[in-house]
Amino acid sequence: MDFRTPSYLTNGKNFMNIIRRIFQRCGDHKPNPNFKEPKEMLAVKEVKRLQKLNQLKPVNYHFIIGSSTFLLKNEPLEEMLRERAQFFKREGKPITFWLVKSPEFLNSNQLSGIQDKLLKAGLSNVELTAIVSVDQSFITWLKLRLQNVAQGNFIALNGDILSPLASKLSAQ
Repeated sequence: MDFRTPSYLTNGKNFMNIIRRIFQRCGDHKPNPNFKEPKEMLAVKEVKRLQKLNQLKPVNYHFIIGSSTFLLKNEPLEEMLRERAQFFKREGKPITFWLVKSPEFLNSNQLSGIQDKLLKAGLSNVELTAIVSVDQSFITWLKLRLQNVAQGNFIALNGDILSPLASKLSAQ
């Protein structure tokens, strides 16, 4: 397979290969010694520990969401995310966006407006993919470049969304 030619296949292993290629193209796979995990993004163990101690602060996440087929096959999403990851690496910043297939956060009461939009667009029974970030300007930038996606935000770690990056799909 020629890695310079994007492949937008989304079934099974190919979906994960898209994500791997995005990050493989960003560099030499060595850990960045200057990388600091953002305070908002805690490791799962740390989240659970802080939940027990009741010291976890809510975080505002922004997202765009659309049909998986549309985003992963019809739009140059792989290229956009790869370029953004390269920009973050050049600037020495941590990556603050994630691609979540079949996100669980859509079941939240906070997102009833988005659920209504998806229902009206006929996307209630379609597999959805979201790009989630703590950077509102990045999500706005993506919304301007991608057609047929919904934009929204939610507060996680407070209320009914405890895991903002959780997927309804089981790990393969």
